[in-house]
Amino acid sequence: MKEYFGLAAGRDDGRYVDFTFGGGRRSIVIDDSLLLIEPATAGAYEESIRPPDAPAYPIETPFGGSETREGGATAVGRPAPKPTGTTPAKTRFYGCASIDPILAKIEFNKIVDEVVAQFTSRSGITVTIRVEISAEDPGGFDENLKRAVRENSALLGFEPAEFEME
Repeated sequence: MKEYFGLAAGRDDGRYVDFTFGGGRRSIVIDDSLLLIEPATAGAYEESIRPPDAPAYPIETPFGGSETREGGATAVGRPAPKPTGTTPAKTRFYGCASIDPILAKIEFNKIVDEVVAQFTSRSGITVTIRVEISAEDPGGFDENLKRAVRENSALLGFEPAEFEME
């Protein structure tokens, strides 16, 4: 028996959401929904979701054909046809959202929890987040505000961060 706990992002209809037991997960979001599952329970759940040991279909035969196994019977035939009309897997996601500047912290946190965490919880996925801010003042920005924003933008790594005339 494995001597460590299982983890899940929640529970839905008796299933553990984003269940992991031992490895295979690069990062974990620690929040109120994270479940710590006792080793015995996690092991039993892992066994219940493991697919049965079945042969891969179709299996290549030494004579260039294929065989299909169904319930212990074996049928030998022509090579399996290649699927037609399959679409390539989508490999890129792009999303853009406008958020209320007064509620920005709360809304950005929701975006991270609900969208970004879906990607960062899986290994091999590269995530880039870009923040764009646009502000307009019909009367023009005063020098103190411009100086403060320029300094803060530089410290926070904004590129570019500029004021311009319309």
